[in-house]
Amino acid sequence: MSHTQTFATLPNAVMRRKDLSHGAKLCAARLIQYADKRGVAFPRLPTLADELGMSVSAVKRFLHELTELKLLRPRRRGQGRSNEYYLAAELLIHRAGFHSPKVGHQEGPKPASPERPQSGHPYNKREKEIKSLAEITGRLVDKLQVGR
Repeated sequence: MSHTQTFATLPNAVMRRKDLSHGAKLCAARLIQYADKRGVAFPRLPTLADELGMSVSAVKRFLHELTELKLLRPRRRGQGRSNEYYLAAELLIHRAGFHSPKVGHQEGPKPASPERPQSGHPYNKREKEIKSLAEITGRLVDKLQVGR
């Protein structure tokens, strides 16, 4: 497992739920990290238990709790394979591609149309300035190295 520094994002609405145990919240946070673009995670139970510092039976209990509260929908994939866990949209509101009408999101730049003049992204100008500075610096370095 990679030891890069990341973090788990658990929506505040889920954190505030009093009907959800601390262990279930911890499992949900870890499953969010495992979830793919479709919101499906499929870690093995022993892996979850080890990473969360709990027993496999505790992980099963917390996964069952998440299932009962409709935050998770497990699906068996067959013997020797991990289950798939479909996470509810309520858990995935901070993930790209999951939009909720209650959560605002910033739109990217609009493509140019006949009614609208073409304009670049606001950072393009600064990016061009940096590139031209890099070119100038590169030329100066080349001139200084000629005399060596």
